[in-house]
Amino acid sequence: GTSAVPLLRDPTATGKAAVFSQFLRTGMWVAPDSQPYMGYSMLTERHHYVRWIHWESQALVARELYDRRADPDEDVNLALRPEYGSLLDSLERQRVAGWRPMPTR
Repeated sequence: GTSAVPLLRDPTATGKAAVFSQFLRTGMWVAPDSQPYMGYSMLTERHHYVRWIHWESQALVARELYDRRADPDEDVNLALRPEYGSLLDSLERQRVAGWRPMPTR
C-alpha cells in the first residue's frame, strides 16, 4: 500500500479524502453460501460504501451504503433504496479513483 509516513511527518500534508480497505470472505470468513467474495470498502467523512464481488467471476453481487452521521451503527443499508442511486455511482467513482497512490509532493 501507500505509506502514511509523509502524513505522520507533516500533519498539514494533504492525504486522501477517504479510507480504503478490502476483505476476502474465504476460509473461516466465507459467506453463508460457501462462495468467496471480495469486499471493497470506502469510508468518507459521511458515508461507508462497500462493493461486494464474487471472487472467481468478478461479478458485482451486492453493495452497502450507510450514512455514518444518521446511522453510526450501520443498521440501515441505503444501497437498497433507488433514491440513493446517483450517490452510489458517485461513491463508486471515488472508490475506484481512490485506490490509486497519493500524489507525491
